Amino acid sequence: MPQISQACQPGNWKNKEGWLPQCAWEDDTYVPWGGKGLVLVKEGESYTTAFFEAFPHNPDTFIRGEGRTVPEAEQDAWNKFQRIRACPGHEFERRGYTNGCGFCKHCNMSSSKAFEPLEQPAPVLPPDEDDEPISPEDFRRGLEEVFAHILKRKVPEEGSRVEAP
Repeated sequence: MPQISQACQPGNWKNKEGWLPQCAWEDDTYVPWGGKGLVLVKEGESYTTAFFEAFPHNPDTFIRGEGRTVPEAEQDAWNKFQRIRACPGHEFERRGYTNGCGFCKHCNMSSSKAFEPLEQPAPVLPPDEDDEPISPEDFRRGLEEVFAHILKRKVPEEGSRVEAP
C-alpha cells in the first residue's frame, strides 16, 4: 500500500468515502489526490479535474494523472508510471528549463535533477523591518482577485464569499 497523504486518509476531509488506491503502487510511493484540481495553462482555458499524484522513489519522479473521477485519474497516473518503467533508457532534455529539470525523450518522465542548473536561484531575502503584515481579509481578497482572473469570473463584492466551481 502506498503512503497516502494525511488529507486523503479514509474518513478525512478529502476522502470521506474511504476510497483507497487500486493500482499496485510501491510502499514508498507518496500519493495525494482530489476531485477538483485547478490546472493553469499557458494557452487556452484553465480547467478543473479529478487528479491523482504519485511520487515514487524508483525511479525518483513526479506523476500526475487526470480524469473525470479520482479512480480514472489514478489509472491515468498508473499508465504513465508503467510507460516510465518500460522505457528502454532515459535520455533527458531540458525543454527550456534552466533549473536542472529535464524530461525523458522516450517516456516523458520528469526529473528535477537531470542536469546541473544553468543559473543559481535568486536568494530569498528576509522582509524589511518596515514591511507591514497583511491582514487576513486583505489576503483573502487578493486571492479572490487572482482566482477570479484565472477563472475569468467577476470579482465578488466586498463581504461576499467565493463559491468553488
